[in-house]
Amino acid sequence: MPRPYQPSLLRLLHGLTALLVPLAWLTGLLVYSAADGRFGRLPFTLPGEWIDIHGTVGVLLWPIALAVALHAAAVLRRGGWPLARSMASLQLRAGDLPGQWFDQIRRSFRVRN
Repeated sequence: MPRPYQPSLLRLLHGLTALLVPLAWLTGLLVYSAADGRFGRLPFTLPGEWIDIHGTVGVLLWPIALAVALHAAAVLRRGGWPLARSMASLQLRAGDLPGQWFDQIRRSFRVRN
């Protein structure tokens, strides 16, 4: 059975989303420490409008928040760990360079008979 392969654009978009989640946690912690802190505060304060940054990250993540758990479960159910690992792979195949991403998108929306 061939190993699953995900196009590089799909992996890049998944990776960017995965980077936003820890950023939301970190900014939430900074906001909590500066504004509330009833259960403790961080031993340092960073200058900046962290509540605005936290809100911006939240707005970016909101449309994809409720689907993450279901998506991960579906990936594991459909392809198991090999499919999940293929999303973290750095391997590139022919036709999978950034210059070919537009063609990949166009092919994915092509109507099949």
